[in-house]
Amino acid sequence: AMASPGGPPVPCNVSDLIGAFVNARSGGTLILAHDCTYYMEESLIDVKDNLTIIGNGSTLEGGGPRSGFAILGVSRGEHLTLDGVSFAGGSGPDGGAISNKGYLTVNGGVFSDNSARYGGAIDSGGYHSSLTIRHAVFNRNSASVEGGAVAVDSATTIIGATFSHNSSHEGGAFYTDAYPATVKHTSFIGNVAYAGGAIRNDAHLTLTDVTGVAGSGNSFS
Repeated sequence: AMASPGGPPVPCNVSDLIGAFVNARSGGTLILAHDCTYYMEESLIDVKDNLTIIGNGSTLEGGGPRSGFAILGVSRGEHLTLDGVSFAGGSGPDGGAISNKGYLTVNGGVFSDNSARYGGAIDSGGYHSSLTIRHAVFNRNSASVEGGAVAVDSATTIIGATFSHNSSHEGGAFYTDAYPATVKHTSFIGNVAYAGGAIRNDAHLTLTDVTGVAGSGNSFS
């Protein structure tokens, strides 16, 4: 049983999702409609602390390339947990799917075809920010500058993730300028960059049981 019941699922349309976000209580849980695609026309901004969103098989879809907004923004100081929420087609300057300035935990979900300057899927940074990713999948995300899938200067832990066919100028899958960053039990397949086919590390990075950082088709273009 969840500590705070989520109530009925959020109906499968964007206006209901925005309303649910606005009306959510700090510490609350939002459950998305089963197998829904929510077509986003602007960023959802999380300003409620300790919110949990349960994906229930749903996807938040952005406006496609050059749409100019991250699908989700986490405000400074806020804690947000995503359980099985997927993101596709987001395109913003910093994080195509998520721009995190708070404390973000991502459990599961698929991030595909997102793009940005920094962090094609997720950009995480700012004073007192952190990023934890467990068992998420990042496919075909791209960044024009750094971090094809994920770019961080937050304290970062990545466990059990898969990064495939992401691309960037630096760090085809993952760019880190973070103290500290840890990547465990994670695989990198076919990511491409000018510098750091899978990972570009400009800070303090610990790797444990990580496959494909060199090889598995990760290449310098």
